Amino acid sequence: MDHATNDEVIPFAHSEQLFEGLLAHELGEKYPRDPLEGKLGKMGASVEEAQLNIDELKKWKVEMKEARDSKVVKTTIEGLGTVETMRISHEGAAAVATGGSSQDGPSVTLIRTHHGGHNHVGEGVIDLIGEITGITA
Repeated sequence: MDHATNDEVIPFAHSEQLFEGLLAHELGEKYPRDPLEGKLGKMGASVEEAQLNIDELKKWKVEMKEARDSKVVKTTIEGLGTVETMRISHEGAAAVATGGSSQDGPSVTLIRTHHGGHNHVGEGVIDLIGEITGITA
């Protein structure tokens, strides 16, 4: 996937949600769930409850970073943006949990460019995609 953060037609968040959905499927039970799901919006929480929520959220952020780092390789390319790549096991998290390997599976790459807008490919993206896929001109 290649998506520019300045795309005014399709929000970049859509590509992030697709990538995160694949990551959640791949990690299965190891994917940290949001500890505040269903808790926000309730009025009248005490200071102690609010602090517990903050502590849970901080812990969740650490767990989420560790889970992502175990599966996703992130590279920053100056002037272009970031590239995140994850290997997908042949049968998802279930295969890995039962001793299968994700090393032979396909990869999914999210290229987050600074510029490009909608239906425009930023400079350098074609070369990067060629390098990732092994296709050269």
